[in-house]
Amino acid sequence: MELLYVWVEEYGNIRRQGFNFSPNYDINYDPDTKELKCEKKEMQQPKLFGDNISNITAIVGKNGSGKSTLLQIIMLIKKEQSIYKNMFACIFKNYKGKLYSSNKQILTANFLELEEESNFELIYYYDNIDDSIKYNQSYNGEVFSDISTGYLLNPKSSSMESSNKLLYDYHFEELKKQVNFFKDKHNVLKKLPYNKYFESLKSIKTIRVEIYQFSDIKMIKYHEKNVEKIIKKINFKELNKESFAGKLVEELLKRLIYDLCGDESSQELIKDLLDEKKKVIGLNSFLDILNEKQLATTFISNDESIKIIKKILKKESIFKEIHSILNDSIEINFLTDGGEPTQKFNDFINDFQRIQSIFKFRWTVLLSSGELTLLKIMGRFHSTGGNYFSPLILLDEPDTTLHPEWQRNMVAFLNSYFSEIYYNCAEERNKNIQIILTSHSPFIASDLPRENVIMLNTDKDGNCVVKNDKDIKTFGANIFDLYTDAFFVESSFGEFAKGKIKDVVKDLTLNEKGEYSDLSKERIKEIEYIINSIGEKLVSAKLKKLYEEYRNNKNSEEYKKEQLKMLQEKLGLSNEQMINIIKTGDLQ
Repeated sequence: MELLYVWVEEYGNIRRQGFNFSPNYDINYDPDTKELKCEKKEMQQPKLFGDNISNITAIVGKNGSGKSTLLQIIMLIKKEQSIYKNMFACIFKNYKGKLYSSNKQILTANFLELEEESNFELIYYYDNIDDSIKYNQSYNGEVFSDISTGYLLNPKSSSMESSNKLLYDYHFEELKKQVNFFKDKHNVLKKLPYNKYFESLKSIKTIRVEIYQFSDIKMIKYHEKNVEKIIKKINFKELNKESFAGKLVEELLKRLIYDLCGDESSQELIKDLLDEKKKVIGLNSFLDILNEKQLATTFISNDESIKIIKKILKKESIFKEIHSILNDSIEINFLTDGGEPTQKFNDFINDFQRIQSIFKFRWTVLLSSGELTLLKIMGRFHSTGGNYFSPLILLDEPDTTLHPEWQRNMVAFLNSYFSEIYYNCAEERNKNIQIILTSHSPFIASDLPRENVIMLNTDKDGNCVVKNDKDIKTFGANIFDLYTDAFFVESSFGEFAKGKIKDVVKDLTLNEKGEYSDLSKERIKEIEYIINSIGEKLVSAKLKKLYEEYRNNKNSEEYKKEQLKMLQEKLGLSNEQMINIIKTGDLQ
């Protein structure tokens, strides 16, 4: 399915407004006459985006103009049409070219079939945390995948989980998605527009694993002291305490001992362990004691921790055989030097799945925020599995953290990436992948024809208004023109600089009385500094001209005479007194 048109009766700040998403159709709806017009354009847009991508549309405009709201409406049309049937409707086209209406109570015409369940596949991406619609389930056989950060951080169960655990699980799942992308689609990086900037990403083949130190965890101080005392009473002769395996066992033991300290039925045992007169206890003996206890879990599964420790004691070489050791951390290869995937990371996760929260995972290569943003996009969409015939992909401000040079490549990146990631499934249904994104970047608008850009503004009441000025050409346009035309930016200057420049102009021009202001030496120096600091040559030249006129007038004989006359009148002096003052400088 391809989305062609959305009509909104009322939702958020959008009221009685239509939105065209197809460059090949002119669709208009008159809510007063209930007349719907749909005409196929004589000049059809060629396949600008290749065989796999049917269309890319950008929604641009000021904050609060309705960009994200429009994306939410598209999601609601997909999932909850029956609830919101009086609020909005859409027209879409199936892969055979037939047009459908999602709601004939609003949008009806002889040429439209009725498809009230809005039978298209949808994937939603947004990296910020908000209260957006959070669905990720089957609906009448079709899939709606919410891969937004807000949804992924949302607890999947009804039980209240700690924020630390939610964040840990989120970051760990993100890492797994990205590792799987590297393993399955590593060669895709070589085909993308950012290829020359991808050297760091292309070099990633390993993950570093460290251990969360017990001392980094917030806990009851009294128990913490006891934990440190008891750990010293345990004999680690079974393994090298300085190895990664030894450090892991020690950290697991500290968590087990902490739970033991909090167990009321174990207080006698705690006193016994803390008794300095008692001898050191063997590690295996201590594990047998813990195994008999039914301890409440504070950090990670006690039973699972004991099993892991015993497993390590039987086969400490599990780390040496599968992973390389770096002092207090290990590095796990998920790709060979030749780029072939390995099972090492999966093996590690499977072995330690129940205690994974004790580990810190990080890339062995330092990545910028922009690289992490792109990796997040690639990992999450790869995780959807590509099980879509004709997905509608919604991206809310995917370029927010990117440098302008990377924003300039964003449309080319999305076009190439989605062509690769959904290539196989797209072949079966006319390669009908549709992308809709919101953005504040003029580079996005300059990469798309005007009919692929929906420009939103607001009226005096804050309601969404679509700018339908077809004379604006966005494709390949100058981005500074687009700031004004498409993004409704009122000035090309920052507001602070604009205010300073306006103050300079005011000080250097004649006032209401037709006079120049008397400026202090400090203000003159400040004006000179501001003029010399301005980067826009035309503005700088104009201010320099004003400044020159100001100085010339201030230094002219006529101006000096006017000032003396004003001073004479102010002081009530005669001509003779003024002449004397000028000659002698004496006011007496």
